[in-house]
Amino acid sequence: MNPGVSFIVRCRNEEEYLYNSLMSLSGLDIPHEIIVILHLCTDRSKEIAEKLQATGMPIKIVEYNEEVSRAGYETLVTPASSKHSIVQYLKYAYSLAQYNWIFKWDADFVATGPLLNFLEYDLILDEETPVRFRLGCELGTDALNAEFYLFNCLVDVQKYMFWEVPVFADGAINHDFSQLRIKSVSYKTLKEYWEARPWFKAHPSTVEELVLAVNYDYIVSLVGEEPLGLARASNPECDGKLSALLQVQEHLLEKGISFYS
Repeated sequence: MNPGVSFIVRCRNEEEYLYNSLMSLSGLDIPHEIIVILHLCTDRSKEIAEKLQATGMPIKIVEYNEEVSRAGYETLVTPASSKHSIVQYLKYAYSLAQYNWIFKWDADFVATGPLLNFLEYDLILDEETPVRFRLGCELGTDALNAEFYLFNCLVDVQKYMFWEVPVFADGAINHDFSQLRIKSVSYKTLKEYWEARPWFKAHPSTVEELVLAVNYDYIVSLVGEEPLGLARASNPECDGKLSALLQVQEHLLEKGISFYS
């Protein structure tokens, strides 16, 4: 792959944040691309991306029109192999990258000066050793999340409980650069899409939708209703629900509900 950075931006009705997020990357001079994946957007997100693309920013716009299970109970009940799995969505998203470095960039992220300086002057673009960087993300003033947002060694994406997780090459070198910060919104910010019913419960008609709806209700019967936005990054409500679900994992496996890919 070509030396450079591919920013992978999944976008679901992010008009409030998208402009500032993309503009925060506008000063980069290194080879890079910003792939904006519009997921069933009904707001001005596409218009915003197109206007910035027209200014010469290296933005590629892709539309993804499959319903996707959100992080939380929905991901737990959805098999990783389903076309509606967030795992498959991420595999598709990452497959679009033309550069060797991938940056998992959310539509509400804003780059800070130190992060941009690192990308511009310190990141070895043609690095052949498998490397992943753990970077910090300030969630408003409420929390600091740290993940491997930047990597050149992705080999797979798998399901892990409520989420999807990247799988990296064996022997990948880990760098903890969590002092390099991304700014984002508080984990307490509840975006509109979190308020929607699970897609498979809205108007279930296919066998898959019916099975997922039944399994979702089974989880609710065991551990209670899912708080809105339960599985947002650093949400402390997650711990109690995950602990309760792990206690009944055998019952879930009997229903074909797996915690992992």
